[in-house]
This record gives sequence, C-alpha cells and structure tokens, in this order.
Amino acid sequence: MNKTLSMLLIAASTLFIGAQSGSGIGIKGGINFGSTGDLTSDVFNGFNNISISQGTNLEFGYHIGVFGKLNFGGKFYVRPEVVFTKRQNEYDIIGADEQEQLNISSLDVPILLGIKVIGPVSFFIGPSFHYILDKSIDSPGDFNILDIENDLMLGINTGIAVNIQKFGIDLRYERTFGENLMRFQSDLNQSFFAAIDTRAEQIILSISYKLL
Repeated sequence: MNKTLSMLLIAASTLFIGAQSGSGIGIKGGINFGSTGDLTSDVFNGFNNISISQGTNLEFGYHIGVFGKLNFGGKFYVRPEVVFTKRQNEYDIIGADEQEQLNISSLDVPILLGIKVIGPVSFFIGPSFHYILDKSIDSPGDFNILDIENDLMLGINTGIAVNIQKFGIDLRYERTFGENLMRFQSDLNQSFFAAIDTRAEQIILSISYKLL
C-alpha cells in the first residue's frame, strides 16, 4: 500500500507540473460496480475446461486517486487520471453451496478526451491502462495462485460528467480488452487446477474536487 501511495504522490506532482498552463489538478474517489469473466477448471471430475461459474455476482468496489485537466479552445479538454482501485467479485460454484471471492487491487491510468455539451455537462471517452498490484482468492478451500497472463491490461472509459465550480461528478462505463487468465491450484487437491478471466466490465461513479 505504501508503494501505491508513493506512486500516487509522484503522479500528482507530474500532473501539477503539466496543469500549470491548463485548468488544474484535483482528487477523486468513488465506487465501482461490475463483474469479471468466467471461472473454469482445467481438471474437474475428469473433464477439461468445465465452467464452474458463469460470470460473477455484481459486486461493489472502490477507487481513489488524482487527476489533471487541460482545456483546449474552451470546449475540449484532456483529463489524465491516476487511480488506485480495489475490486471484489464473488463466484457461485455450480452444484455446490459455496463461493469463491476474487480480490484485485490495481493502479489505473485513464487518459480521457472530453467535449463540453451544454452548460456544466460534458461527454468523455478514452483509453485506460491497468496495472495489477495485488490479487488473491478467498475460498472455503485453500488455493495457491500460480500465475496471471498479463499484469498490464488495456481498456476503454466512456461516460458523462457534470462540473460546477470546483466540484464534479461523473458516471462512466469501463471495459478491459482481451482474455486475461489467472491460474491457481488447490492445496487440498493437487490435481485440481482452475482459472479466472480477470478482465473487468464496470460502471463507475466518481466525485471529484479541484484543488488548483
């Protein structure tokens, strides 16, 4: 967590330097509401690639970070963000009265291009980069995470924002691209290997405050 805070402080300093000729910098935070991909098994009752759980229950997470905003021509703006995100997603196991919970912490960097539509309302879209800082599985059984295909993922953000003086609120849709499997093994049954597709699909609600 200390490493994450240090990265956020460095990012805030960088955004401050870049925002001297633009609109300013600020802080933001809010909730995430979404899901990840399927949970499948490599070996399950003698069969391969069996779906143990199709998608996840929709779960809440949270995020906190910093942003910069640079205006161009009074109507367009660029808004880079650096955000720490914590996600939790639960899987109901088919045919069993138990759940697996996937926990992921990531450092997310959306780079948004916005256009002011009317008054304080604007529309934005842009790529987002996600670096996985930590991952774990909570389960009635004991599991050992073996590997994940990619710690870095690419996604897209799009949504609407309302900004009134120093305060802002935005609602966005976010999706990461491409299958990104995290593989793990049961400590109780060494022949049981499984995988979770960690790509995310989320609705994100944020509140922001411009400091400078």
